[in-house]
Amino acid sequence: NSGLSNAHEATIMLAAKAVSSGNTDTCKKRQKNSERFDEYVSTFKVWEQKFFSGKSQPLKELKSDVDSRRLDILRGCFEGARNEKVVAALKIV
Repeated sequence: NSGLSNAHEATIMLAAKAVSSGNTDTCKKRQKNSERFDEYVSTFKVWEQKFFSGKSQPLKELKSDVDSRRLDILRGCFEGARNEKVVAALKIV
């Protein structure tokens, strides 16, 4: 779908422009934060692959309400890391 592709490209370009806007110090700080965020996204993808794919699902063993809440948050991180529009949007927040 070219409409979705164009919207996707525009989202990515806007995020990149936002990260590099401003004076030199601000730009460096945003770039550093952007790179750190990219590392988080990469880590979430690795964790999801390791803990939630195939037969290896040790996190399903968690039973308490606290564990359940944490698991919901973790699943939300995984879901967000798979959505490039969400990733692009969060990079500029």
